[in-house]
Amino acid sequence: REFLSNKTVATAAGLPTPWSIPASTFAIQGLGNVGYWAAHFIAKNGGRITTVGERDGTVSDPAGVDVEALKLHLTNNGGSVVGFANGGSPSLSVVADPAAVLSADVDVLIPAALEGAITTANAKAVRAKVVAEAANGPVTAGADVVLAAAGVVVLPDLVMNAGGVTVSYFEVAKNLAGLRFGRLTQRAEEAAMANLLATLQSHGVTITDRDRRRLIIGADERAHVYSGLEDSMCAACGETVKVAAELGVSLRIAAYFTAIRRVAETFESRGLWP
Repeated sequence: REFLSNKTVATAAGLPTPWSIPASTFAIQGLGNVGYWAAHFIAKNGGRITTVGERDGTVSDPAGVDVEALKLHLTNNGGSVVGFANGGSPSLSVVADPAAVLSADVDVLIPAALEGAITTANAKAVRAKVVAEAANGPVTAGADVVLAAAGVVVLPDLVMNAGGVTVSYFEVAKNLAGLRFGRLTQRAEEAAMANLLATLQSHGVTITDRDRRRLIIGADERAHVYSGLEDSMCAACGETVKVAAELGVSLRIAAYFTAIRRVAETFESRGLWP
């Protein structure tokens, strides 16, 4: 969302601006822990997933693949896509080629399973406008060159799949502090909102019981973690796009440059280098 909402990135990929998830189609390679959650949130936000590739085949449906139904099917059938009906959709196609997902005609291809999935041997078959790397290193260095020459924008794994380690860092910080997020603020936030609603009511504003229950909620640990995750990822995407524009390089090079620069500046500021 953050990368493709940037006009420069969307334009480079040939996507409409302003870009939106509901206006795009997606293909996902791998419906494991990474691919499933990517698919879950894409569908939740209105995106249409037309193709999903798994270890023994590829499921395609231009009307959209029911990801939750497919996940349940995989769980109940040993991870096999064979026999998946997608609710009886007449436009469903299931082929025995796991690599067919890579050539899906979609806006965004998300390789979320294997390292080196897209190579110089198959990069020219990619028809997506954007490759969003959810796995570690799913695009080889040679394939990166081929995709760039074809005008395909690659969103680098260094940023795309950093959410997991970001939240792991939150967990480390929580454990070091010995205090769960929200412990010091949740009740105070609830009380402040209750006082605000009471003040509004005293001035003649009608507050329904439903609105009261919805509004008098302090941020719990889950809310804090989601907020911190979103803030961290949005900042990382924004900085990557900014550096790429300043240096005239790809998003991948910009991400590496930013990471290495941060390490170097930290070492220098601490007197550890040179």
